[in-house]
Amino acid sequence: MGNRPARNSTFYLPCRKRLWKALGEYDALVEYMELTTRKFKTLYNSQHELSFSEFLSKEAKSEDICLNNLTLENYECFKYKYYLILPYSAFDRFLDDFRKDFKLLFDKDVPLPQNKTRFQSILDFLKENFFAVQTDSFSYKLFDYYRLCRNSLAHDSLKKTTEIEAIFHAIKVDDVHLRYPNLDAPNDMKNLNFDDFILCTANIKSIADKLVLCLEDKMNWVDFVKRNSKLFSKLNRFKGNKERQVIYIENVIFSMYGIKLSAPYINDILKYFQSNNGSSSPFRINSLYAEREGCGSNPHWEQ
Repeated sequence: MGNRPARNSTFYLPCRKRLWKALGEYDALVEYMELTTRKFKTLYNSQHELSFSEFLSKEAKSEDICLNNLTLENYECFKYKYYLILPYSAFDRFLDDFRKDFKLLFDKDVPLPQNKTRFQSILDFLKENFFAVQTDSFSYKLFDYYRLCRNSLAHDSLKKTTEIEAIFHAIKVDDVHLRYPNLDAPNDMKNLNFDDFILCTANIKSIADKLVLCLEDKMNWVDFVKRNSKLFSKLNRFKGNKERQVIYIENVIFSMYGIKLSAPYINDILKYFQSNNGSSSPFRINSLYAEREGCGSNPHWEQ
């Protein structure tokens, strides 16, 4: 679909997996709806006796459906706005789940000030705590644009036409086309098409992925295990068998976060379980582990 940059990591969070699943299922539904409507229009265009309204009524009656007074122009405009509703609902759920996953990883709550949206609250919190959220130059403007298009359909009180047009003109369209050269989007609110839905969903997934990826370099997996030892409750089954214990720890982390820990991490985790002693701050990168994993420590993140 576009020039996708290499992700360079297998790290994910459970919230990312759930978002991908929800959007994948909805993509399939929308693509089915788009296919059927295109086939219907092709069938209509193949005849020349009936107007669209007459043809629609005739076909609806043949399927025992009551459908009248729908113009093709109004339907197309409504349809593509309608497609935008669920991706944003899914993203809202992702943000709630992201906060829960963050709490488990770092033992820290992400605050939600009343004067900010959840998305802005999370972004500000991450930036204030020196997480590097690296998104495309157009991501936030594009996100706001399609969000407002969606709101204009879902809520009559939010039909902010002037604001929507201003945000649309502020989008760096050339950058969008460099990233997604095969898409005929974005388009202004009155001329949305199927590619706008594809672009909207791709942008939401890209933002969500960048939120997840920015956490990886801050992780101290030994500290994580110390705070969440209950996740490894079956380790004692392999007492005395270090090889099986290593495999078990690797599998637990991999199944939750998609990464395989290095041998030094695994050894120190085993030492912790063997000694069952010690504690550490959830908001500190141990420089030794940072060096092993090829990243520098961040003194601003230490508490």
